[in-house]
Amino acid sequence: MNLFGLYKHNKSHRHALCAWFCFVGLLSIILAFFSIPGSRVATNLFQGFIVFPVCILAPESIGSLWKKSFLFRGVVLLFFFNFATLFWGEQVADIELSVKFLRRILYTTTFISGITLSQPLFHKYPKVILTVLFICSLGAGYSLIQFFSDPSIHRLTFHFEGGHPNQAGWIYGLVGVGIIAAFRKNLSEKRTMLIFATLTLLFFTVLMTASRSSILGILSTLCVFIFFARDRRAWIPCTAMLIATLLYIPSSQHFKNTPGKSRYSAQRLISRKDAGRLSIWGYLIDRMDAKDKVIGKGFLADDTSKDHRAAILSHSHSLYVSSFYHGGIIALLLHIGILTGAIVIGFRETKNGRISIILLLAFMFIPSLTDGKGIINLSTKFPPEILLFWIPISLAVAAESSEKDLIP
Repeated sequence: MNLFGLYKHNKSHRHALCAWFCFVGLLSIILAFFSIPGSRVATNLFQGFIVFPVCILAPESIGSLWKKSFLFRGVVLLFFFNFATLFWGEQVADIELSVKFLRRILYTTTFISGITLSQPLFHKYPKVILTVLFICSLGAGYSLIQFFSDPSIHRLTFHFEGGHPNQAGWIYGLVGVGIIAAFRKNLSEKRTMLIFATLTLLFFTVLMTASRSSILGILSTLCVFIFFARDRRAWIPCTAMLIATLLYIPSSQHFKNTPGKSRYSAQRLISRKDAGRLSIWGYLIDRMDAKDKVIGKGFLADDTSKDHRAAILSHSHSLYVSSFYHGGIIALLLHIGILTGAIVIGFRETKNGRISIILLLAFMFIPSLTDGKGIINLSTKFPPEILLFWIPISLAVAAESSEKDLIP
């Protein structure tokens, strides 16, 4: 038997090995991303544990997703259309940008495939996921210590890195939602108390970022969790949120009259209204003519905008507006169609007691509506909005694919 024949004959062994690579890789990437953001460690881990193993050991898995998952075909169609928009509009892509876009497509496709292959291992070892998320939550504690102890720090951001408080809220909120999703009925009392303490820390950190989209995302997640959990587990995150809020109110008063930090007070949190979002979106839409509203201004079009104060802002502050601005109604409908498909799959999964997809979608909706540059990003590999959008979509594709495997 030649080497190619041996390669084809050992398909099941290759896929099993790839599943372990992806399982270890995804956990390592999560740890690296939350521990040392801004470095290339997470990217190198992603390439070494996800991209190369999938492409070398399990390339058939991508074709299998195409056959089994209608949602994945929608994702590919969205990629194809966005790639086409590189070649019209205000700015046309050169070869370098075209290759970079194709590389992002490869990253996302192998990410979806890696999650699909490793799903059985994640279901088999849920406590490992919880342990990793517990470690990630330590970053929230470090961020709080930095923020409260250093008068020169005017924004509670992601630890060890600058950035925007909204992004810190998304990331720490995402860790909290992951812990809630992994919360099983049969956990020990000690681990349950650890979950309670960790969620209180994470929710308090999210509140201190003054990111209203993240706060509303957490509240939406809790409502969905109460509805689908329907047991005493629901009291754990709800009580954690209540205690975090009781801690936040007096803590925020501490900054009421502090220069640079007054935006974190509860009064300012409520008084900011829409924070100029409607002005930003209206400014961008006014720049679009009739043709732009159908096919968009192109993926590389400049979406710099102005808010109600005439301040210059570098992006659209909404994943939906971004899709509409760059790809018109076609891209927006594809975007919404993918989300709708994921929601349908998420509801189907709840019948089997699996609520991860629906919880992540509940958390993601408001932040993606009110902030973010887009669902494909050429400048940054792992911005928070990419994780917020593609993690639940990837889980939904994996779930739909596994449903087809169960059909006799």
